[in-house]
Amino acid sequence: MLFLQKSKSYKTGIKVNLTFAIVLHQNDIVLLESRRLSLGGIGRISNLGRHAVQLRVRKTEELEILINFLDKYSLITQKLGDYLLFKQAFEIYSNKLHLTTEGLEKLVAIKTNMNKGILKGDYLIQLFPIVKSVPRPLVLNKRIENPG
Repeated sequence: MLFLQKSKSYKTGIKVNLTFAIVLHQNDIVLLESRRLSLGGIGRISNLGRHAVQLRVRKTEELEILINFLDKYSLITQKLGDYLLFKQAFEIYSNKLHLTTEGLEKLVAIKTNMNKGILKGDYLIQLFPIVKSVPRPLVLNKRIENPG
């Protein structure tokens, strides 16, 4: 998830937050904890109510660990497209380019096709009305490759 929130605390007027989350049924909490441990214990698991639990990773150094893991063990569904956009946003964020108008424009362009995108009436459309969206990568090869 890529959050772009209004904030008077920032020179650009926008605060950027990146969050990676996996949501499963509460019966699968053991699987979620196993995934967390395989990532070195990063992130937090929380109960979302309505029988759902979530592993959420927010810290920059933990997101870097996660990205290295997912680059090595790639997703094989259409979520790979969202991940690749997320990775682009992370690179902008970790290089502190989000603190510039140009960097924010790139993040808005990424957000337009990431997950649910930008909805009509969103303040980002008013701030960046002529942003060309970044295409969402399509996943064509959905096979699990033999790592050996």
